[in-house]
Amino acid sequence: MFLKSGLLIAGTIAALGLLYRAFTWFNLKIGPDAGSVSTSNRLIDFLKRLPRTLLSWTFVKKLVLDVLLQARLWQKSRLRWAAHICIAYGFMALLLMHALDNYITARLFAGYEVTLNPWLALRNIFGLIVIIGVTISLRRPSKIGLPVKSKGMDRWALILMILIMVTGFMVEAAKIISSPVFLQMASDYAGLEEPEELRPLEAYWATHYGVHFDQLEGPFDEDTMAEGAEINEYNCLPCHSRPQSAFASYGLSRIMTPLAGLLNRSRADVWLWYLHVIICLGGLAVLPFTKFLHMVTSPLTLLLERPLKEDRHNPEYLANTRALALDACTHCGLCSEHCSVAPIFQTLGNENILPSEKILGLKSLLRGGRLGAEQQQAIREGNFICTGCYRCTEICPVGLNLQDLWSASQGELAARQLPTPAVWAKEDGHTRLAEFERTSGKAIKLNGNSSVLKTLTRSSTFTYCYTCKTCTCSCPVVRHYDEKAQEELDLLPHQIIRSIAYGQPDLALNARMLWDCMNCYMCQEHCPQGVRVCDIIYELKNMAYTRLVENSEIIGRD
Repeated sequence: MFLKSGLLIAGTIAALGLLYRAFTWFNLKIGPDAGSVSTSNRLIDFLKRLPRTLLSWTFVKKLVLDVLLQARLWQKSRLRWAAHICIAYGFMALLLMHALDNYITARLFAGYEVTLNPWLALRNIFGLIVIIGVTISLRRPSKIGLPVKSKGMDRWALILMILIMVTGFMVEAAKIISSPVFLQMASDYAGLEEPEELRPLEAYWATHYGVHFDQLEGPFDEDTMAEGAEINEYNCLPCHSRPQSAFASYGLSRIMTPLAGLLNRSRADVWLWYLHVIICLGGLAVLPFTKFLHMVTSPLTLLLERPLKEDRHNPEYLANTRALALDACTHCGLCSEHCSVAPIFQTLGNENILPSEKILGLKSLLRGGRLGAEQQQAIREGNFICTGCYRCTEICPVGLNLQDLWSASQGELAARQLPTPAVWAKEDGHTRLAEFERTSGKAIKLNGNSSVLKTLTRSSTFTYCYTCKTCTCSCPVVRHYDEKAQEELDLLPHQIIRSIAYGQPDLALNARMLWDCMNCYMCQEHCPQGVRVCDIIYELKNMAYTRLVENSEIIGRD
């Protein structure tokens, strides 16, 4: 009754959570083009796509390769693939083989008993596999200086998963040493209740099965052991393999043996079972609110992919995929490790620069989270710094179009009237800093400015510049200003490169050209000497922004 009632409650909570998630997927609007699309039209568009998508060979292939086998993740990161496979298939095996054994395992395998092999060993193997996968997921090494960690509710979900496995082992270990469990079994299946009849079997189980009896002490004589072996063979052996096969649980039972008397008297096998079940039901209830929701969202992402590429630009499709992406992201961190601007995070320290962290910030912001002005500005800054290189989209093992999400969210952030870093730096910070330097006669420098040239990752290329002005002539920003380019931009692209070559990085850091640069790479692609013009300007831009932040009190920036 307890199990059925708990399952009903937890299942109801999980179902309501999934309905709420589904409501947000078809209701949340991200981007100006999604504003005019109704929820009903988005739902209709999704339902229309279902038949042709489900029957397409492309969907079947992606379902097998990308969802079941995680082929994309295998290509990108073997460690993350191992973690995902361990958790997904280890837990699924336990769910189908053990939790639902009366409905699945017992019907597929004649003579199935939970206390027989190979089921004893398999439970332990799958449980340890899950723990290994969760351990990898809790904390993984990162190449970008930020440990790729699960956060918030996701971290608790992983901890909950470990608790499910650990309490499962503890229940089995408590049953191994439990004399009350043994006595109940002997009475129900062997009809043994009198102490004189039980003693030989007790002696045999204490020696070979690890059961603890308060009033029984060895060693036992050969006749007693022989009689116990005979009783065991006819009454117990058909249903009970030796618990040593459950290597993890049996090892834990040996650790628990010094407390066996207390555990048996308190019926630890019973209250540990209740604890295990409650944690399992809790995991089911919170499923829609954790990263494990991607078991649902990953297949849905495939369903949203249209067979025809030209269909991918309709507003209903874009609105649905953007909203779903917020929940389909597994926070694996691969996009952040391959992000073109990840090195800038190490300079500015704003986690929202990294795609995996940025999507968490956007999720909280777009769903009405209570974020302060500083947090919102950090999200705006992280979104602005993105160069649109599409690496995050290409590397994503779930297949999310993250680049479209970043572009669409720009409109949402702009609607909150938060200035982009370029606007603030050029029109506010740059002007005030220049005015302070002019009136005070003091030059404000970036901390560690003497090593600016060393910090430029492409610094070795600027020495090849011989001022042919190809970069300036190909720059669309310079062409926009035409004759007023020098006046409006302070320094032109070729002049920025030469100022660095001459050992005058402050000239480049003060140039307004940094803030007008579109990062289109036209200058870099046309340079006959292979100078990484755009890369250098981009890094200078972030150095200049850091200088403005460090001197925010001087320029009056809150």
